Amino acid sequence: MQDEGVCPCDSPAELSDNAGLCRTGIHDSVLRTLLNSVDDGIALIDSEGRVCFANDSCCRLLEISPDGFSGSCFVDILENFCFNKDSRLISSCLASGSKEVFECRSRLAGDGVFRIEISPMQSSDGSRLMKVLIKDVSDQRRTQEELDKSRSLYRAVFEGAGDAVMVSDCSGRFIEANRAACSNLGYSRDELLGLSASDIISHQYCRRIPEQLSNLDSGRQIFFEVEYMRKDGSVFPVELSSKTIDLVGEKVVLTVSRNVSDRKRAEKDAYLSRLRFKSLYELSHMAEGSQEAIWEFSLKKGLEIAFSKVGFICRVEVFPSGNSISRLVLSDGETVSTACLDPGNEILNGILAQSVKMREPVIFNVIAPEISTEMIPHSNYSPSRGLAIPVLDSGRVVAVLAVFDKETPYSRRDVRNLSLLVEGMWQIICKKESELKVRASLREKETLLKEVHHRVKNNMQVISSLLNLQIEYVRDPEDLRLIRHSMERVRSMSYVHEHLYRSDNLSRINFASYIEYLGERLFKAYGCRRSIDFLTELEPVELSIDQALPCGLIINELITNAINHAFPEEYAENERFVRVRLYHNEGDVVLEVGDNGIGLDSGQGREGSLGLTLVETLVSQLGGSISSACPYSTCHNLRFALK
Repeated sequence: MQDEGVCPCDSPAELSDNAGLCRTGIHDSVLRTLLNSVDDGIALIDSEGRVCFANDSCCRLLEISPDGFSGSCFVDILENFCFNKDSRLISSCLASGSKEVFECRSRLAGDGVFRIEISPMQSSDGSRLMKVLIKDVSDQRRTQEELDKSRSLYRAVFEGAGDAVMVSDCSGRFIEANRAACSNLGYSRDELLGLSASDIISHQYCRRIPEQLSNLDSGRQIFFEVEYMRKDGSVFPVELSSKTIDLVGEKVVLTVSRNVSDRKRAEKDAYLSRLRFKSLYELSHMAEGSQEAIWEFSLKKGLEIAFSKVGFICRVEVFPSGNSISRLVLSDGETVSTACLDPGNEILNGILAQSVKMREPVIFNVIAPEISTEMIPHSNYSPSRGLAIPVLDSGRVVAVLAVFDKETPYSRRDVRNLSLLVEGMWQIICKKESELKVRASLREKETLLKEVHHRVKNNMQVISSLLNLQIEYVRDPEDLRLIRHSMERVRSMSYVHEHLYRSDNLSRINFASYIEYLGERLFKAYGCRRSIDFLTELEPVELSIDQALPCGLIINELITNAINHAFPEEYAENERFVRVRLYHNEGDVVLEVGDNGIGLDSGQGREGSLGLTLVETLVSQLGGSISSACPYSTCHNLRFALK
């Protein structure tokens, strides 16, 4: 006989489990097998809080044997198993029969997390039981933590990005925007999410949107530049990068935009710097140009640098009536013209008078209509804004550059750029004027110097003429010879001055040309051009007047000596010549005077004569040396350093 209410079983352990199942009305061994195959833990608790059934998974999860489960207090089991659950809450749940779901970390399974659900149920015999489901959610919680971490990282990157990041749907409406986008555009996040791309792109760029959207449809990432418009209406340049992405099965457009205002400003500054330096470079090479060309060029470049439409540049001078302008160049942006003025009677008005009075740059970003016609002298143009840059020289305003009608207001940046230009212009004009003064002074001095050389030559001609008149009264042949020698010496010096005042260079003389001229005159004076040949081998040599005068006297003495003494009547040679060579040698000037006559040893000249003594004195004056070779003919070799 079997005991009533106890199901048949094969072992004592199974007896306790089967007893629990019997109290719940479960008698089918198939159902028991099914419950044991479930991965989640399942336990039944009676009204006294004791475990009356636990499947294999429950034993495994709580790490308690079936014998240890049977009849044990469930509150004690959970207290030993959970870290973070108050036993009073569990007891209250069991006592009230209410449903409770909570998670706890296992003391036994390390970082294991379990989800426990306690809910009431009624057995087949009407007794009240509590059903306990225990599920290991460790992997799920780890996955959730990684997901939460990824979301936090995404949000941190998204919100912390320095560039504006926006996501728009297929209609173009923004569905997400980061903090930088809101800050750049001046909208709150809620306000921005109600807008589309056409609402924040400036009107002049809106027509480019359809073209770019067609590129997005092809799946390509696109890059382009537009201008965004803030909530307050101001605009700023941005560089966009857009690409179509898949967001949970929906096609959206991810757009990253970077504010490039600083870069654009730097590019503009670099462009203006290049333009300014190029203008100054071109100005520096206009030294040979007229002042009118320099003024017009400066005005043209000033308008270009300041992005202005019209302007003028004028020179300011002090007249008895006060400051007035003596030169005025006007430009309407296309043509440049010079106005006709009455210097000294021009009245300074408007921005011109203000800059001259204050002696500093003047900015009028708002010009009243009633005074706009006074802004530009000799013009009816009415500008809306203007900038005037005075040029100071020794504390006095000497010129003014004024530009008008830039699209944006003028700033100190425009002042700096234009100031460098006009200062460079004025330096070049001053240099030009100084050069003109120096050239005028040089021309005046050259004229005076030519007049001096001419007068010296005339005075020497007078001396030569006086000596020529004296010859008529001289009867002694030796005295006659000496006077003629003196005449030729005076003439040789006068020829130097004659060459100088006829030359463009008043400080140096072409000595080769001088030798040709002097030799021809000497041979003509002594009447020997047919009997003696005059041969020359002359390189171009430029001598200063300090070296040309003594050299001229030396050549005069040597050629005269050869004509008078080298070819006596008994000389038998039919070919007679006097040769002069002039050339450079190792930085020195070499002058050779020779003949094919009888030579010094045969009586040509006399040792200690006035002519040779004069030659030696002049060679010493030149700081040179002279040597003579006279075996059968005569050759004098003079060498001195060129100054």
